[in-house]
Amino acid sequence: MKIRTFLAAALCLALLPTIAAAENTVEALPTTAPMTEPAADVNEYAFDDLDPYYEDMDESQLPAFTENEKARFAEAQRRWDAGERPGDSILDVTENIRVSLVRLPAEQYDGHSWFLFLPYEELTDGEMLQIADAFGQLGIRFDPEDLSWRCCMRGGGIECTRAFKGDEFERRDALREQYMRLGLRPKKEWTADVMDDGVGEVTLDEDAYCGLDCFSFRPVRRLTDEDLLEIIARSTPAPDAAPDELARYEGLFRQELHSKLGMPLSAVREGSEDVGSLEQRSFAGDTRTAYFASFKEAGDGGRRWSGAMDISTGKIVSAEVELDKRLYGEKTLYSDVRMDPWDPHWAELAEKTVASLLADGAPGIADVQSWCESAPNGTSCAEVRVTMADGAVCRAYASFVLDTVRQVEYNDALSMELEDRYYEKMMEEGSVNE
Repeated sequence: MKIRTFLAAALCLALLPTIAAAENTVEALPTTAPMTEPAADVNEYAFDDLDPYYEDMDESQLPAFTENEKARFAEAQRRWDAGERPGDSILDVTENIRVSLVRLPAEQYDGHSWFLFLPYEELTDGEMLQIADAFGQLGIRFDPEDLSWRCCMRGGGIECTRAFKGDEFERRDALREQYMRLGLRPKKEWTADVMDDGVGEVTLDEDAYCGLDCFSFRPVRRLTDEDLLEIIARSTPAPDAAPDELARYEGLFRQELHSKLGMPLSAVREGSEDVGSLEQRSFAGDTRTAYFASFKEAGDGGRRWSGAMDISTGKIVSAEVELDKRLYGEKTLYSDVRMDPWDPHWAELAEKTVASLLADGAPGIADVQSWCESAPNGTSCAEVRVTMADGAVCRAYASFVLDTVRQVEYNDALSMELEDRYYEKMMEEGSVNE
C-alpha cells in the first residue's frame, strides 16, 4: 500500500509541469465556414394573406359557413348519402351565381382544386343539398371547416383571387393602349372557364353579393401578355372607332382643351379613351356620340383635364380642369370657413381665371354671374358661372380657404340647355307630387 501510494504521488509530481503548461496554452481547433441559410423562393404572384382583412368583417361576408349552417349541413349530407339529389347542379356554374362550386387547376392555385361561392343570406336546405351534391360529383367529402378565403368568397367579400402584381399593371396599360390604338387582339377568344388557362371570370347575382356583379380568377403565377389581352378584351370592348379615327379625335380634343381650358399640347393622355353615346352617361338625355379622354400636365403635381368631345363637330361637349390640387392632399385645407358667395371678389377672380385659360381665337367672355355656394369634393367654394360668347358656360369654383379658383367645368350651349330642361321638369314633377 505504501509503495502504491508513493508511485501515485511520484506520477502526479512528474505531470505537474505538463498540466501547468496546458493551462497556459491556447490550442487552435479546426473550424468550418459559417453555415448560410438557403434563400427561400418567394412567389411574387402568390395570394395575399387576407386573414387581417376579414377580422372585423360581418359574419354574412366571411368565407365560411355560419354556425347554424354548419349544424344543418350534416343533415344535407345525410340526405345526399341516402340517394337524394337536387334538381339543379351548381358545379361549374359561372353566370348569375347565387351558389356555385367552380373547379380550379390546382397547380395554378397553390394546390386548391375548387372555389365555393356563397350568398350573403343564410343558405336554404335546398342549397345545402346542392353543395353536398357538387362536392360529391368531385368525389370529395366536404367539411365546412375546410373553408377559408383561399377557396371561398361570400356575399361580395372580395372581388378577385388576387390583385395585379409586379409588372402586370404596367404591361396591362401598355397592352390596353395597343388594343385601342393598334387593333391588337388576343389570339383566342375569352373563356370564363378557369380550367382552360387558369384565368377566368364569373358573373354574380348582385342581390346575393351586395352589389358585386363579377369575380375574377387570377392564378399564382405571372400573367402572360396573352392573359392580360384576354382580360382587356373582356373588360374593354373594342371602341366604336378605328384606331386611326381615335388618333384624329384625340388631336381635335387636344386642340379644343388647349383653346378653351388652357391645356398645354404637351399634356400626356392618361388612362383609357373611349367613343360612345352621351345618353348612357348623361342624366340630361344627350344623344350625341362623343370621344372621352383625360390628360395630365407633364411633371409632378401638374393640372388635369378630362371630358367629352362631340365627334361630329370636333367641339367640346363637357370638360373640366383641376387648377389647384392642394385640397386633395392637405387635410388642414378642408375648412368649414364660410364667406359670402355673392361678394364681387369671387366673380372677379373667376373671370380673370377663365380669361387666362382662353387661347387666341377662342370665343370671349359674354357674362359673369355669382351663382351660389358650392362644395365640390367637400370644400367650401363660391360657384361663379362665366358665359362665353358662343353660349357655353364655365362653372368656376373659387375656394374660400385658398382664395383661388380650384376647378373649372365647361359645358357647351346644348348640354346646358338640356340640363336646364331636366331640372325644370324635375321641379314641375315635384310641384305636382306635393
